[in-house]
Amino acid sequence: MEDLRRKISNDFPKQNTEITWEIQPGNAMLNVDPQLLQEVFTELFDNAFRHDRGKGPLLAKAKIDNNRFRFTLHEPKGLFELPT
Repeated sequence: MEDLRRKISNDFPKQNTEITWEIQPGNAMLNVDPQLLQEVFTELFDNAFRHDRGKGPLLAKAKIDNNRFRFTLHEPKGLFELPT
């Protein structure tokens, strides 16, 4: 996860202060293509920064849950003014 944090920090230097990270370290090894995984995360953060969102930081959470890696990205959302 530290590699991911550094990559996101380098790719989005202006927005880096708009991210709150909550990482619960676990003792697990992911069997994934690291390059592909970084591309996925970069795309997630790019979309979050590019599209309109409410005020406040993004909340990035990572943890091991029941032997599974769980990553969530919460965006602050403003209230809708029109019916949805």
